[in-house]
Amino acid sequence: MKIYLCNLVQRLQALKKISLLALFVTAGLTACGGTGQDKGKVEDTSVSISGAAIDGHLARATVFLDTNNNGTRDPWELFAFTDNDGYYSYNPITETDYCGVAAAIDQKQYCLRSRRLATTSVVIRIDGGYDILTGEPFVGQLSRRITLDGAKSVPFSVITPLTSLLVDVPDKADQTAILNALDLKESDLDIDYASSDKSINSKLLNISLKIHKVVAVLADRLTDTYTKIGDDFGTPNDASAAVYTSLAKEILESKNSLEQVLSSTQSLTRVLDTSEKKLRNIYTENQYELPNDLGSATSPDQLTRVAEVAAKINGLVNTLIPPEKSGLVQKDILGNTKALESVIIKALNETESSDNSIDNAVTFFTDTKKYRIGKFINH
Repeated sequence: MKIYLCNLVQRLQALKKISLLALFVTAGLTACGGTGQDKGKVEDTSVSISGAAIDGHLARATVFLDTNNNGTRDPWELFAFTDNDGYYSYNPITETDYCGVAAAIDQKQYCLRSRRLATTSVVIRIDGGYDILTGEPFVGQLSRRITLDGAKSVPFSVITPLTSLLVDVPDKADQTAILNALDLKESDLDIDYASSDKSINSKLLNISLKIHKVVAVLADRLTDTYTKIGDDFGTPNDASAAVYTSLAKEILESKNSLEQVLSSTQSLTRVLDTSEKKLRNIYTENQYELPNDLGSATSPDQLTRVAEVAAKINGLVNTLIPPEKSGLVQKDILGNTKALESVIIKALNETESSDNSIDNAVTFFTDTKKYRIGKFINH
């Protein structure tokens, strides 16, 4: 009950709608991160959960425990924020423990805690904030499934497009098959590959960027059509979770590599179609009026056009963020990631299928005879 009230007060604070009753409740609680507890004192039944959110690192994003895996933060679900470096609960760069006894009151907003339960699987989700690499608002949602196994703390967990792809894949053999399609090992899921104080792991950054940028473009088109998603209570924040799940399914069923799936208009059309069915089920369950199906007779080209745009992203990322480069730091790839983001923003904002500005931009950046980015492309 206390944890529920803690989270309720935090939610009201975040919405800047604190009533006198909420203030009264806050004064009587001692285990609420960021709400004025006694010098960081926490109950023995709580567990701290730390990690980082990475597209590039996501600063000032919301991180929450999605206990019912519905893709949105419900009033009873605990949450915190990522700091200016993209970390929550613990920042390894500054060695700051936001959940520790010595943490200042204003640092408690970055502390994510949960009840200490035995062998309980829960999904952590991240949305909002901005990407440190590009300075642009983060679009979409990232997630990771963790286990609260009764310990006082959970191992540091990075939340990335790689972990998001596996959230709804319970079978270990299927998880391995997906990692094989990505040419990755399970240990790669725990690498903080975009840390500002270390060299960038360009292979992981490359794979992560093209996964999430494709997902973001597909999800945006769906969310634009299914407008109740993200706006009505209890619906997912956007279509990202559905698209990640559908992309994992396509990789497994096609038995193709990630490169093949992300470059195929046919594969991405199937991902869109599967995702749309998930959203239509949500509409039906909530008795919302259904919009026209994107693949219906009234709009037969809607799925195809967005899939064609999304299929260009794989090659674009390979050009701007080559996976074989090593020893890079953030300043080396800053211009490249901003160039990539400019194309993604065009794709997100496209309203007419006849608009060829996206195609022109992709051609410009991938034609290396016309476009160079210093040593990152040339060396």
